[in-house]
Amino acid sequence: MIALTTFRVDGPVGPLLGAVTETGLAVLSFGDVGYTRDVARFSESVSVKRNDHHAIAQTLRGYLDGSVRSFDVPVDLRLATPFARRVLTALCDVPFGGLVTYGELARAAGSPGGARAVGGAVGANPVSIVVP
Repeated sequence: MIALTTFRVDGPVGPLLGAVTETGLAVLSFGDVGYTRDVARFSESVSVKRNDHHAIAQTLRGYLDGSVRSFDVPVDLRLATPFARRVLTALCDVPFGGLVTYGELARAAGSPGGARAVGGAVGANPVSIVVP
């Protein structure tokens, strides 16, 4: 059974809803968009607990108020495909405010011709903001 702990962070962009596993942050969505779908994708054997004071929520609050510029939180990328995990891992190497093309990310993920696939992986990122 996978235990998910959920949290909510209210900020200037509206509510952020998140879910954390024993491994790390697994889902982060703006409002309900995608959140319910992503949590359900874990499986039917999910136990959900609420916790509004999780350390990751505090880090997100700091990011939203400008006092945090980078994330040092564990992430659980089980929802992503193996290719998307490679892309998102490569994306973590981009510094705050940095710029990288989909082509560069494709090369870093071991698929030099996969720029369009990188776009799909980034678009389906279940932990946006933390993994930009």
